[in-house]
Amino acid sequence: MDNICLRKIVHSGLLGNGLGTFCCAYGEEQLRFFEGESYPKYPSEWGKCYEFKKKRIIADSPSRSFNEYLKIGVEAGPIVLLLFCLLLLYSCLLLISKHNPYGYGLLALAIISLFSYPFSFWSFRILLSLFLAVAGTICSNQIQRHFYVEIVGFLILVYLYINCFNFRSDLKVAQIKWKEIEAKYELQDEEYYENCSKIVGSMCYDPFFLYKYGLSLQESGLFNESNIILLMGSRISCDPLFWDAMGSNYENLGDTNSAEECYKHAFWMLPNRLFPIYLLAKLYYENDRIDELHAICEFADKFEAKIENGATMQFRREIEKFKEIYN
Repeated sequence: MDNICLRKIVHSGLLGNGLGTFCCAYGEEQLRFFEGESYPKYPSEWGKCYEFKKKRIIADSPSRSFNEYLKIGVEAGPIVLLLFCLLLLYSCLLLISKHNPYGYGLLALAIISLFSYPFSFWSFRILLSLFLAVAGTICSNQIQRHFYVEIVGFLILVYLYINCFNFRSDLKVAQIKWKEIEAKYELQDEEYYENCSKIVGSMCYDPFFLYKYGLSLQESGLFNESNIILLMGSRISCDPLFWDAMGSNYENLGDTNSAEECYKHAFWMLPNRLFPIYLLAKLYYENDRIDELHAICEFADKFEAKIENGATMQFRREIEKFKEIYN
């Protein structure tokens, strides 16, 4: 995971990929990694995925970064990452040199951030702000202070707090409404997507909501609308299921080329899942693309999925049926 993040920092340039885009950026870079020299095109040979051996099997689609520093580097770029690290280092050394116990708390938080995602939670963000504020207080005691600067800073903090509180209130209401929709309606119900459309503005940060909303539009035959929502989800998630669902929409719209592109994107983003291979085999079978069907079926016969379960066994049986019909 760290390898993919470091590669993305290099490829994103000085300004990074953008705040809040870690999962999407991770998926794009993982796609680039497995495509290798073929990037930005898909490899012509399916067996190329075996070149990565262990890395292919352990690859995943994380919903969070397990290293806060690399996350900052991916989203905001190396310059912001360097400034953040210098701020932490200076604050930590300052507090410890003054024998302030907050220094050891900041040091512990900095170390934990190497292996986890504490800043995904408000409690740790507030804690970091407290540690830095204490360090700033020590610094301010050593320099001349201006009263009007403190007043302006206080007013800015009050403004930010009020806006943050209003946002969290709207979000809480939307989350409660979403739970009610899940409990009350089936995915195929028209009421399902109509109610989802009312809260999408507040829930657009939630990839699971966007995926279910996109599927409900798909089940109702609104394929173009479904792809818009699924594309939104793919911008905040690295789960290839979004691309599988978009491919199904394109297939229903009669655009088999775009469907094929989506299925290939889904596979090469995470080449240890059988589902995109099954969807491609089904696409080739239904469109009488015999040569491509034989190639994908032969690949599926030897393909080693990360997890073998009842679903993968069913996919294999279906692929075998496609193969037998044309033999």
